[in-house]
Amino acid sequence: MAGSIRHIAVESHTKRINFETMKIPIFGLLLFVLLGISYVSNANEISDVSTKNFNSYQKMISSRRLNEAAVLWKNMTADGFDSSAPAALDFTFFSNVQNDAETLSKTLSENYTVTVSPAAQGGYWLIRGTTRPNGKKFSYEQFLKWVEFMIFAGFSNNCVFSTWAVYEPKSGKTWSTETIEVD
Repeated sequence: MAGSIRHIAVESHTKRINFETMKIPIFGLLLFVLLGISYVSNANEISDVSTKNFNSYQKMISSRRLNEAAVLWKNMTADGFDSSAPAALDFTFFSNVQNDAETLSKTLSENYTVTVSPAAQGGYWLIRGTTRPNGKKFSYEQFLKWVEFMIFAGFSNNCVFSTWAVYEPKSGKTWSTETIEVD
């Protein structure tokens, strides 16, 4: 029969396979193998590109948030912030998947008052939280660790830590990252 494997036997350990009886067309077998290799190769390339893009996005957002934290702290201390007095922390995350937003909300609700609502522009969910009515005392190092934790908590739940504000009841002042522009 043209195009089929004839008179080839392969011995594998103790089994003997006779391809003559299988009547497998060579072209079909080769096409199947090549398509399988091509698919796996393309899937791996797409996965690698997606992972690299996501990791670079995470690094960019993390760097931006930490730079915003440094600028915010500088503005706060220049404006008389007293780190020995309790201050409230208000924050916002966003996600394009409601279930992810709800999961993050449940995680954060152990230590914060948290709400989830659809964003005004649609297609996104906002996760807003606060330490109010309670405040926290924190040093610059603790503040940075809090920002790092919030970044991590967001990404762990497919959400992005977006903005935050510090409210000092003693002075009645609020400082927010919404007005800070960094690279």
